[in-house]
Amino acid sequence: MEVTNNHAEEQVIETYREEIKGRVHSGYLPFKAMFDFCFALILFVVTLPLVVVAIIAVKLESKGPAFYHQVRVGLMGKHIKVTKLRSMYIDAEKHGAKC
Repeated sequence: MEVTNNHAEEQVIETYREEIKGRVHSGYLPFKAMFDFCFALILFVVTLPLVVVAIIAVKLESKGPAFYHQVRVGLMGKHIKVTKLRSMYIDAEKHGAKC
């Protein structure tokens, strides 16, 4: 899946790059990176049992994979692959809303 940028979006991205060019590097960033990693690891361990229960529920409720993948556009037009826990039936949009 390829996302194309129009000229205005490219100008915004380039302007943003120019604005942040020199201010990103500091002694704070390594500390923040370590804190983010440790906090994410703790959260992963705490929430893992809930995620496992959700995976089992999805697999029991419907056929298909428990996770799905999506490509999104992030900061400065960078493509990011997002993996999400499926919460709807596969191709649910085809059948429309049901009351």
